[in-house]
Amino acid sequence: MLKQAVLAALILALAASLAASASNGFSGESTLWLAFDPSAGSFDAIDLEFSLSYTIDDVVFSSDSVIAYPGTWVWQAFSACGDLGTYGLEANILFGASTAEYLYAEAIASLSIGGIDFAFHAAQLSDAVFGGPEGGWALQLSGEIEGFDFVGVTEFGARIQDDDYDGISIVHIVTGLERHYSTDPRPVGEGFTGQKLSLSREGIFCADLMAATLYISCEGFEYSQITAEGLDVGLSFITLDTELRFELERKTLTVTPALSLGEIACFKPYGCVNWDDTSMAIQGIELSGLEIICELGPVVIRDVALFDLTEYVLTTERFGSRVMEIDDALEFGYDFYSDYWELLSIAVTGNDCCGGSYSFLASAYFDEAASSLFDWAMLHVEASIPLTTQVGITLGMETKPSGTDSIALGMSISW
Repeated sequence: MLKQAVLAALILALAASLAASASNGFSGESTLWLAFDPSAGSFDAIDLEFSLSYTIDDVVFSSDSVIAYPGTWVWQAFSACGDLGTYGLEANILFGASTAEYLYAEAIASLSIGGIDFAFHAAQLSDAVFGGPEGGWALQLSGEIEGFDFVGVTEFGARIQDDDYDGISIVHIVTGLERHYSTDPRPVGEGFTGQKLSLSREGIFCADLMAATLYISCEGFEYSQITAEGLDVGLSFITLDTELRFELERKTLTVTPALSLGEIACFKPYGCVNWDDTSMAIQGIELSGLEIICELGPVVIRDVALFDLTEYVLTTERFGSRVMEIDDALEFGYDFYSDYWELLSIAVTGNDCCGGSYSFLASAYFDEAASSLFDWAMLHVEASIPLTTQVGITLGMETKPSGTDSIALGMSISW
């Protein structure tokens, strides 16, 4: 049964590629992903994704299908995106094909007049998805006044992805596969549900970027914050990122210094400043983690050490192996390693002779509870190799002291 499924997937990918490439009006990509668990002697995942696009003038229509072993048609998505004169239009619709269920729909319309950008977002979530059924829309207004960039978002049951909000991710429980969209219709309420205003400017007050944000919901004041990125403190090798946030029952000040050692290395600590709310006096600095990034041409060496896993965590590779506050990781639904306190990784990228680009990543994780040498807990390796400009393969492996957990192979064909 397993061999038949793999063979059918390969035949389907090849047939679809040949059929689509026969017409110059079409473009697309087919991807096959196999993940094998040696200890269990079985496949963890067999995923086939097939994307097809067709362009008419400045509008691109596309279809995206994802099938997982043993025959689960996880996603069937359709989208259209393009420009119609001065208007920009985007539409997305998602189905759970194996259960014949409608899941999500999104429509975005944009218009620019006299330097002012307007964007209308509308979305609907069905009751087949956790948090549904819900629907709503939002209107975004953005532009520039006297060198300041401003953004205003008026919400009527929907929120839009930005620097402070991560949109919506729809996750297939059985396979763990997900789809991410920018318009989230889950905020509860009828009519007006929120207003967000932000103002920012680059190169002001000795900072690379200064920004102020105010958010009010239908229930009243939610938060306001002032952030400064790349704040100059008079030393060429040190900059600060600061965030002062006010909420109804608390205020927080986050100061993140960065030490730059020329063009080769960057040193970044993670933590916060402890201060007295009454006297506004600084009582101390809490250091929760350190990160060092070294760039040597195409090679990037990264070392992360976290001292307090109740404050900061490392996300999984699927979410970029980022250092995040645990509250943010939980809020945005990011997977993270709760026990790994240190990461040492080496990444290499470059251009291949075949016209594509290759990449290699090796990440070693360490856990104080591990019984192996140097507290080593896991090794994650992945590589992407182009065979031609249209064909590429991806290799992956995860191994632990107890043995290899997963070996993965992927192939993509584009036209």
